[in-house]
Amino acid sequence: RTAAEIRDISVARYVDGGWAESIQVSDDNWNIAGCPVNGPAIVADGEHVVVAWYGAPNRESRVKVAWSQDAGQTFSTPIVVDDNRVSGRVDVELLPNGSAMVSWMGKSAEGVGQVRAREVTAGGELGPVHLITEGKFSRNTGFPQMIRAGDRLVFAWPEPGKPKQVRTAYLPLDG
Repeated sequence: RTAAEIRDISVARYVDGGWAESIQVSDDNWNIAGCPVNGPAIVADGEHVVVAWYGAPNRESRVKVAWSQDAGQTFSTPIVVDDNRVSGRVDVELLPNGSAMVSWMGKSAEGVGQVRAREVTAGGELGPVHLITEGKFSRNTGFPQMIRAGDRLVFAWPEPGKPKQVRTAYLPLDG
């Protein structure tokens, strides 16, 4: 963040025994005087790096993703994954077909919390939005997580209420 409280997305790389100068992934120009609970997510496999993040510049909430094909030295123009009542808490995983799955939280038109996921290719093609679960999620309920396990993605999220629980679901991968 800058001294003027502008939140843009950058990455730092550890190269040849030291930290290289940060590379800007996106200049969203999000001005927020405070510490947002929504940090970016990053995944890498060799030269392929994908960064996903939430931002709300000008009160326009959205989830974005950007790709690097050169180990994070440069990034593609960001792709908007979703801007329909999103609240962030992103995660990202690389898929065997070379695309990425991005997950995030949002709300339905009725205000019900949702965990969503969408496949995105490096070329910017967007798959359908998958509804993973719905529930009463709040700032205090935590962050959903996603991991690739064989031919499926496994999602885990904290379930609000008592007793405290962690719920899981999976999404089969095509292929």
